Amino acid sequence: MKKLAYTILTVGEAIEATGSVADLLREIPYFLTYGIPNRRVINSVLRKGIIDSGMSGGVEWEPFEIDEREFSDVVSSLSDSGSEILSLPQWVATEDDLLVWIYEKEHGVPAKEHKQLQDACRNTEFEISRVEDQGEDELVESLHLRYIDESNALVEFIDKHMKR
Repeated sequence: MKKLAYTILTVGEAIEATGSVADLLREIPYFLTYGIPNRRVINSVLRKGIIDSGMSGGVEWEPFEIDEREFSDVVSSLSDSGSEILSLPQWVATEDDLLVWIYEKEHGVPAKEHKQLQDACRNTEFEISRVEDQGEDELVESLHLRYIDESNALVEFIDKHMKR
């Protein structure tokens, strides 16, 4: 298995590390908590180059993807550590999708509506990023207000459906 360099982000400190893709994934806070996701989800994370979980830390690396053979190696290594591969529905393709699926599985939050609300928030985030540098302050403000409304709707939906 190839080795790669990455930086472990902790509160107030960055630690340089070298390890396998499996080692990198183990360092991402909470990512493997429920098991090993499919290759599409893992690649959606690896393409980002950083996961920052705030006070829980994070990891930064040069973005890349793994192929099917490398995925097999990752699964083998993580399985040796006791993790099991998740049996995910076809629609789970990103880390966000994975969290939606987990919320349905673990907490009873309906995935279809949850994903629609979450996707609306993400799309507005992307739209804000796209127009922020264009000097259209009124549009940016309008998008921020829309994002707040969408985020509130998402939180209310999750709260309404969470198993207590």
